[in-house]
Amino acid sequence: MAALARKLYVIGAKTLLFFILFCLFAKFIDASKFISYETTSHFSDWLYGASSQDNFDNLWFFADVGLTLIAAIFSYKIILLAISKKVRL
Repeated sequence: MAALARKLYVIGAKTLLFFILFCLFAKFIDASKFISYETTSHFSDWLYGASSQDNFDNLWFFADVGLTLIAAIFSYKIILLAISKKVRL
């Protein structure tokens, strides 16, 4: 029973760590700073056939979410690797 509780604790801690990293990177990554309005308009034209107020910012959204996921996964793996090396010593 203690082993099951420990595994649940570890899974919960890892999930919380990833969630915190995702939120942290989501706060700092802003694709509108490096992707211009014209580029998002062309992306909207390509994706939907027309650019309007409702759909021109989809490229910013996809870039924000994608870059946030990449940064969170990369930093999560580095943190877990550092922790596992620390525990082995």
